[in-house]
Amino acid sequence: MGAENLDRPEHKRRLGKLLVDVPVVPEAGPGIASPISLPEKDRPVLLAAVQAGATHFVTGDIRHFGPYRLRRVGGVIICTPRDYLNQLEPPEAD
Repeated sequence: MGAENLDRPEHKRRLGKLLVDVPVVPEAGPGIASPISLPEKDRPVLLAAVQAGATHFVTGDIRHFGPYRLRRVGGVIICTPRDYLNQLEPPEAD
């Protein structure tokens, strides 16, 4: 579920609730070339996003994905959570 980085049970529960409507896709299989240079551990998640036809790859990993921030890679825009939320249209006023 992606909760291995969370250390507080209430955070894991909250993440579980947030992910109810998020489709889970398998990691990309071995032997698929990454379109960008990444550490081995980061390749499968980006490639899974590409294979799933995602529009965005949202990550806080600036160290590895920062050089590609706001670039389209394999059809997927790599961005931080802030980048993603900033590009959403503001809600309409009543």
